[in-house]
Amino acid sequence: MVTRRDGEVTTVANTFSGAELMEPSTASAPVHGLLVPLDGSAFARAALAVAGPLAGRLGAGIHVLGVVGHDEDVGGCEAELAAVDPPAAHVSRSVVVSDDPAGAILHARERLPGAVVCMGTHGRDRSCGQVGAVAREVLARSTDPLMLACSLVDPVPDGEGVMACVDGGPASASIVAVAVEWADRLGDVATVVTVAARPDGRAGGADAIGLAPAQAEAALDDLAGPARRRGHRLRTLVLNDPVGPSCGLHRHLCRQPARLVVAGARTHAGLARLVLGSVAGDLVRHSPSPVLVVPGAGRGTAPAPPATGGAGS
Repeated sequence: MVTRRDGEVTTVANTFSGAELMEPSTASAPVHGLLVPLDGSAFARAALAVAGPLAGRLGAGIHVLGVVGHDEDVGGCEAELAAVDPPAAHVSRSVVVSDDPAGAILHARERLPGAVVCMGTHGRDRSCGQVGAVAREVLARSTDPLMLACSLVDPVPDGEGVMACVDGGPASASIVAVAVEWADRLGDVATVVTVAARPDGRAGGADAIGLAPAQAEAALDDLAGPARRRGHRLRTLVLNDPVGPSCGLHRHLCRQPARLVVAGARTHAGLARLVLGSVAGDLVRHSPSPVLVVPGAGRGTAPAPPATGGAGS
């Protein structure tokens, strides 16, 4: 167990380098470990419930990171981390003293080769109503996907496949590419999913493709085409729901839970922060599967000021 100030966790930098994948992966960058930040809250611990099965599937390690604001909190945090015993090929722990939880998490990830951040969230934040403040800032200050699990939903341990949720916008191709990479890593099949227009012709939500079912199927085939031509197995699925995309995706996941859901975040014009679209936000709050959020391509805004909340927000 290692304690460092201001994000220094150099002595655990090579923790994941010895982890072995279950099978050779065709993904461009193998995932050797999941970085799970904890802050003593129940919602932060939600990440452990999804990190364990995924790490086992990947043959990867888990690094549990405690972020505290004061030196006197280190001992209590170390005791909490010592009690955590996630099922993984390699488990390591460290505590960081920092008043910038998001920055400490990102710095720790940089020190851990092949790591992906997996955070628990309470699924809300007063400033934007979508995810916790720290999780939002980690997304806003990084170009790498962030895995989120909401503590208000019981995770489904036996989900199958990787589900890419797209809306036909500019980020859809990036979401599909990330889903294909993760399907390769997990030995799963990726499915590209959207919710078509309602019978009255309306899209049913801002993040739907807004096309008739036949047109939506053609749009998904276009998105899946490049990966299929490279030899990847890729399914497409058009959902029809009279209420809208969020309800359609939620109902589908309740019937057929995925091992991993991939969705996109976007930078809204005039906001110096990155926020989730309405459907992606609903997925994080209600999905029984962990949601891998992919930051949007257009990131011309400045990062938000550091948050002072806990590491699992």
